[in-house]
Amino acid sequence: MVYLPEAATVTDFIEVVSKHQCTVVCGYVGFLRLLAKHPDAKQALAQVKSFDTFGDGMDWKDIDALRAVLPENTILIHGYGLAEICFLASHYVEPISGAGKLPMGKPHKGIELWFVGEPETDAEGALIGELAVTMPPSQNGYWRTNQNADRFVPHPTRPGLSVFLIGDIIKLQPDGVVRFRGRIDNQIKLRGHRIELEEIEVVARQAQNVDVAGVVPWRNEHGDVERLILHVAPHDIEVIDGDAVMHHIEAALPSHMHPSAIVISPSLPATTTDKIDRVRLAEFDRQVRDHEIAKATSDETHDDAWPDALSRRIAAAIAQELELETVPPDMTFDDMDGDSLTALAAALHIEKVFGVTIDPMDLLDDILLGDLVAEIADQAEALGA
Repeated sequence: MVYLPEAATVTDFIEVVSKHQCTVVCGYVGFLRLLAKHPDAKQALAQVKSFDTFGDGMDWKDIDALRAVLPENTILIHGYGLAEICFLASHYVEPISGAGKLPMGKPHKGIELWFVGEPETDAEGALIGELAVTMPPSQNGYWRTNQNADRFVPHPTRPGLSVFLIGDIIKLQPDGVVRFRGRIDNQIKLRGHRIELEEIEVVARQAQNVDVAGVVPWRNEHGDVERLILHVAPHDIEVIDGDAVMHHIEAALPSHMHPSAIVISPSLPATTTDKIDRVRLAEFDRQVRDHEIAKATSDETHDDAWPDALSRRIAAAIAQELELETVPPDMTFDDMDGDSLTALAAALHIEKVFGVTIDPMDLLDDILLGDLVAEIADQAEALGA
C-alpha cells in the first residue's frame, strides 16, 4: 500500500502510480478532477482495476472525465463516509452517463443509519431528514472533544453503544439509495476535510483588533467549496493588520482551515441577535469580488498590456483556470484569489499546451504575473512552442 503526503501534487501521484503499477486507487473529488486533466493520466492508470472515489460533490461530469483516462474494465466505486466511521455507504458506478450529483449509495452491511426526529416524506415516498449512525463497538473509544461531544448520544436499545449525529441532511429513496441534501449547520467540506466555519471565526476574533469575523465559502460550478474567504471588521476605529490575522490563524489551525484571503471592512452584516448574517455576508462578498475583478480587468490591465502573442496565450491559460477573462501583469496569482488547486490546474494547463513544466508553488509565491509569464515564455520559446 502506498500513501502520499498531503502536499503531494497530481504529478507526484502520477509518478507513484506508474512506478508501483498500482491496481487500486482512491482519492477525493477535487483531486480527481485535476488528475483527469493530466496529460499522463491515461498511461499511468493503465494497470488500475478498481478506482474508489469519495466526496459529496461528485457528479456525472467527473465520472465521464475519469472514464476517459481509465481502462475500460476498471471498477469505479463512489463512497460516502466521515472521519468518525470511515465509509457508511457506497455503490458501483455503472459505465453509463448521467446528469447531476452522484448518490451516496446504499448503506454498508451492518451499518445502522437513523433519522434524528421524524423525517419528512416527499411525493416519491422518499424520507428526508438529519442523519445519524450507530458507532461500531470498535469505535467506542473514538476521541470526543469539546467540539463534537454533544454529537454522541446513547443508543436507544443497545447499552454501551453510541449514536453519532452527523449533521448531514439526506434523502433515503424507496430503493434504499441515499442522497446528500445539505447540512443542518455551517459545516462545509473542502478537499475531503470537514470544516466548521465558526471554528475559524472564533480564532480570527482572537487576533488583535478584530471585533467580528465571518467566513464565506467559494464554490465552483459543481457546487463544491474551493476556497474560504475571511471577512473581518475592527473594534470602533482601530486598524486591523491582515497579515497579522493570517499569521495568527496559521499558527492556531491546520492548513486546510486557512482562508485564501482576508477582507477587512468597517463592519459586517449581522442579524437582530448580533450574529453574522451569512446570506447578506455572501452577497457582500460577491459585490467585493465583482469590484476587484472589474478593477483587475479594466482597460488599464487588458490583454494589450502583454508584450506579445505568446505572453497573451500563457496569460489566457492562467486566466482560464482562475475563471477570469484575463489577468493583469502587475498582480500576483494570489491577488487573483488563486489557491493550491487552481495553481495545480494552471501548471498542468501550461505543461500540456506549452511543454513547460513549472512548480505550482511558484504560482503561489509573491511574484508578479508579468514576471512569471515572461519566464514561462522564455522556456516555451527555447522549446519551440
